Amino acid sequence: MTGCGVCIGGGDYDGAYEFQSEAIRRARKQHKCYECHRPILPGQQYHYFSGKWEGEMDSYHTCLDCNNIRRGLSCDGQWPPFGQLWDDITQAFRELRSTACLEKIPTASAKAYFLDRWRKWKGLAE
Repeated sequence: MTGCGVCIGGGDYDGAYEFQSEAIRRARKQHKCYECHRPILPGQQYHYFSGKWEGEMDSYHTCLDCNNIRRGLSCDGQWPPFGQLWDDITQAFRELRSTACLEKIPTASAKAYFLDRWRKWKGLAE
């Protein structure tokens, strides 16, 4: 559990994979973030993850904001399964009692995006 009282990821998913590779890449063509579905435009950096688990190969493109939020708020370094980040965070919004979680998110851009999503969830912004 993070010091802010919110912990995402972990759970029953063991994340076992035969092999995996990850890197920060610069987009040569447009991608869509697997977590928030915002576009990753050519020239922007993004997190690329690929691997084989349960006999299947797969890869994921994640914007740096979502990647930094995932890394900052994950439980003991165990990420939520890909595609589940914002479902887990929406559940965590119910437990949020202070701004201490923002200290766990490493970049200003990711903090701003987290706050924007929280404000929309609370009905404070459109």
